[in-house]
Amino acid sequence: MTYYRCLYISIISIFAIIYISGCGFDDPYVPDSVGSSTISGKIIPEPSTDVNMSEVILRGKESVSTVSDINGKFKIDNIIPGNYVVQIQKSPYIQTDFPINVSKDTKEELGEIKVKLLGAISATIPTNKLGTLYGEFEIVVYVNGVPRVPEKNSDGEFMIDLRTTETDINIRTVTKTIVYIDGTPYSAKVLDDGEIFVEFVPPGIYSNVSIKLNTPNATLPVISVPIEVKSGEIRSITLES
Repeated sequence: MTYYRCLYISIISIFAIIYISGCGFDDPYVPDSVGSSTISGKIIPEPSTDVNMSEVILRGKESVSTVSDINGKFKIDNIIPGNYVVQIQKSPYIQTDFPINVSKDTKEELGEIKVKLLGAISATIPTNKLGTLYGEFEIVVYVNGVPRVPEKNSDGEFMIDLRTTETDINIRTVTKTIVYIDGTPYSAKVLDDGEIFVEFVPPGIYSNVSIKLNTPNATLPVISVPIEVKSGEIRSITLES
């Protein structure tokens, strides 16, 4: 009788150890509404370039962001389970996104995330033509050093979700315009001295580049001959007066 009692207790003990270790069991004490999961990975640009401080944004049930270190490594903690899109971006050449499903109470290693470098276009516009260009303001909120673009609700209000641990907040505005590259619209920054800067342009040869004007359905042509945009390079253009 003693033998069977000891055997029974041993079996119970083994089962308890397996359960506590989380071997295939869902922890009932972690609600789905609680951020209990972690994702991590490493950004590998092709060709190689500086990836320090690349923005990594998780968009879904909530928007969470971080930046990579000098080696391209990043980590996001306290994620609520659900479907998300991971966005990776660093001006002016790195921009990519991909879907991901985050399970409850997990640590998911995404491994090496290979990213093809894009190109950029810089166009210098004569001062006398700057006033004719279409312009708009973009509000950028820097949360703990990470840039976040607020979302606009149906009432026209700009909103951004913050965690209680995010306390260092700065707000900046960026002047932007619209540049059409072979018919595709790109949001472009309006910099000092009449420079229009278009980021994240796929490498290739383009024959039509123009800037949106204040006049409806009107654009300002920027090039008269085809140009080539190369991976990891800025193609500079100067528009004649």
